[in-house]
Amino acid sequence: MKLEKAIKLALRNISRNKLRNSFVILAFILAVILGGIIIGPVNGFKSYWVSSIKEAGFNALAIIPGKSEIGGPGETGGPGYSPPTKYIKVEDALYIKSKNIKEIVAVSPIIIVGFLIFGQNTSSFIAGGWEDLKIIGEFKIYKGRFIKEQDKDSQEINAVLGYNVWKKYLGENIDVNQKLEVNVILRQNVLVQTVTVKLNVIGLLDKRPPVPGLNLNPNDAIILHLNQALKLLNFTDVNKAIVDNIFISANDFNNLDFVSEEVIKILEERGYKKDIDFTIVSQKDALNVVDRIFSQFNNFINIIWATVIIISSLSVLIVMVITVRERYREIGTLRALGAKRTDILMLFLFESLILCLIGVFIGSIVSVFTIEILKESFEFIRYVTLNIILQTYSIIIPEIILAAIIFALYPSYRATTIEPAVALRYE
Repeated sequence: MKLEKAIKLALRNISRNKLRNSFVILAFILAVILGGIIIGPVNGFKSYWVSSIKEAGFNALAIIPGKSEIGGPGETGGPGYSPPTKYIKVEDALYIKSKNIKEIVAVSPIIIVGFLIFGQNTSSFIAGGWEDLKIIGEFKIYKGRFIKEQDKDSQEINAVLGYNVWKKYLGENIDVNQKLEVNVILRQNVLVQTVTVKLNVIGLLDKRPPVPGLNLNPNDAIILHLNQALKLLNFTDVNKAIVDNIFISANDFNNLDFVSEEVIKILEERGYKKDIDFTIVSQKDALNVVDRIFSQFNNFINIIWATVIIISSLSVLIVMVITVRERYREIGTLRALGAKRTDILMLFLFESLILCLIGVFIGSIVSVFTIEILKESFEFIRYVTLNIILQTYSIIIPEIILAAIIFALYPSYRATTIEPAVALRYE
């Protein structure tokens, strides 16, 4: 039997049982939609986290005072954290920088000196750092400039505003060289004090993705030179100031491990104990955490997805078994007219394949529109881009087609075993 004739026969037989076959098509439509909704958002969310980690300064690592078991900078005080016996200070960052390790391109301590409250669930924070922070954080300047070494001796408190601060919290009229008076809640050990601070805006930062694992959003930051930030706390001995983090940028992602080892040696020489007084977390560590989390999550999703495929493919099995039983005489006639067993096998396989392809085609289109509609209601689905959807379809569609063929093999094979003489006498 020629391929063209087999396809025509398959299409004719499908049209003869429209209602029954429509349920099979519906099962495949639902399988594609569920696959897109279940697997798509997982892949999209993972892609968002990975890209955010890379955009956070992919060649960067953070020195966190104390022991952190969560796997991300800025999480001191959270679960899995224990305070150090000896605190990291600004002088330690200076010492690391003085070593002139060629693989290190930037070093900056970070000290959070205070917070600004703009409304309910809306706040900003003031962070002190060095000029190298621009390289480490890959900050892009929207207007003006970033902090420089010369700012530490300025009579005015020069500030660089994060995107949310100048765009949303303070209003779009904020511009460089503008003077601002803000009420700041200063953090002085266990004491909290509210003071009015006059800032001279020297730069506005462009929007950037939040850093996964960092509780503070860089878009909410007001960045000062470290010396000026400490002046707000009336702290004069800058080198002895305790840091919240030290950020370091390597010249290449592949050198992160080497830089981490060198930093560990330097800090241990200065009397600090790894995993007691400090923890080092790099973007590589963050990526490993993301991979580990989503690997476990994918295992769970794969079980659900396998169940969806099996249920949809069972519809093919059931319908084909019924179809074979109903078409005994037709099969016998075809065999009597010279059709081979392989011709009968291909005929029923083509029927199941065509039903599957129709369902997959319709389901793919409906799934795209369904995901777009769900984006309006569910935040996490907004990370599912068209590329993620196509990537998801490239995985689930071959699996659906393969499952449909496998489940159609038994009834198709059963049809080939029917003897013409027996089939022609079947009532």
